[in-house]
Amino acid sequence: MLCRSLATSGLFVLILSLVHLAADLHAAPITNDDCLACHDDKELVKKDASGKTVSMFIDKAKYEASIHHKNLCTSCHTDIKEIPHAERLKPVSCSQCHRIETDIHLKS
Repeated sequence: MLCRSLATSGLFVLILSLVHLAADLHAAPITNDDCLACHDDKELVKKDASGKTVSMFIDKAKYEASIHHKNLCTSCHTDIKEIPHAERLKPVSCSQCHRIETDIHLKS
């Protein structure tokens, strides 16, 4: 009887784990509108490492008129996996996509 109970409990835990994993795999990707829910606020600021106040505001119209408008915010901000995201993020590296331009800039 105990073995049957343990087997049933184990099966239940396995099914729950698989359902949770499937939900994670099919979670909707983070959209730019998700990001703009906060970053369209002109009052949104942070302090950088030197203590300087930096605006975190993104002008949606300017972004949509830019050459990068087809990219998701998470294309560059690759460490963002969920909303809300961590307060401290890795610096964006344009060299991920722009290797040649980065080399030219670094040599100038």
